[in-house]
Amino acid sequence: MSAIRLTIIFILTLLNLCLVGVSAQDYKAELVIDKEEIKIGEQIEALLSVSFPVTDHMTFTPVNDTLIKEIEVIERFKIDTNYTESNLSVKHFTQKLILTSFDTGYHTIPPIWFFSSTDSAKTDPLLIHVIDVPVEMSENATEENVEIKDIKNIIEVDFSIVEWVKQNWYWLCAFLLLIAAIFYYVKYLHPKWKENKARFIPAKKVIPAHEIALKKLMKLKSKKLWQSGKVKAYHIELSDIVRTYIENGFGIPALESTTGELIESLKNSKFLDQQIVLLNESLTLADLVKFAKLIPIGDENEKCYSDIVEFIHQTKPKETEALTNDGAQSEELEEVEKIEND
Repeated sequence: MSAIRLTIIFILTLLNLCLVGVSAQDYKAELVIDKEEIKIGEQIEALLSVSFPVTDHMTFTPVNDTLIKEIEVIERFKIDTNYTESNLSVKHFTQKLILTSFDTGYHTIPPIWFFSSTDSAKTDPLLIHVIDVPVEMSENATEENVEIKDIKNIIEVDFSIVEWVKQNWYWLCAFLLLIAAIFYYVKYLHPKWKENKARFIPAKKVIPAHEIALKKLMKLKSKKLWQSGKVKAYHIELSDIVRTYIENGFGIPALESTTGELIESLKNSKFLDQQIVLLNESLTLADLVKFAKLIPIGDENEKCYSDIVEFIHQTKPKETEALTNDGAQSEELEEVEKIEND
């Protein structure tokens, strides 16, 4: 029984030692530098890392501005957390550091400790050799009489417009685009410019209303409508010619008014009675032809024509006046030009 007991105790002790060894392997701290020898003032990249089981809580030791008084920490990067793909039970903390030294000689970085609730880990000490920068010597200088040379003066370089354009081309392009935009706005979009430009547009030469009417009457007469049996068409066109003349020449809405309304408007506009009589007889006969299907005899057709011509001659301006550049008058001018071309 004593031999069996001793065997069991030995096996348990061995297993305990194995578990302790495995557990110790999960806690590991390391500081790795990319150079062990540098010139004075040269910078070193260092990577500080610690590994521990995910079931434990490890405190990452903060790094101060100096590791030792001879080695300074220039920059500290963010602490990263990651895992090993082959073993997700181990967590890793890593931090990148930038180190430098301005003291020549050999300097030892002491271990950096990390502590958890159950264990601890530390980095191995590292030795850094900082060497001096060799001093430039003249040809005749020796190590005994070597001198440190003064800082060289600033070298002045001649100004070059080509180099300036190469360095500032984008500002130059932006300035030219701004000038072009201002020029376009002032020349084509500014209201004052558009107003001044409109002033120089010459007014179209427009034929007076009575000349247009008389030319249309001559064209109507040449068609010989009532002589060919088209009495209604003849009186409709005759009525439209005199109504258009009144509307364009005097501003009275003749085309949209009935004969009675038009006659009243003429009376209010101080037309002479004899002029109104000439117009009233012609328009009344035209209404009878259009709406009552009256067929007048040849002399009546001729009289309507003559009365309209006489009305226009009596009411036209004594002196021909240039009409304003009105849209309705422009349309009448185009119509007369078409009549003449026909």
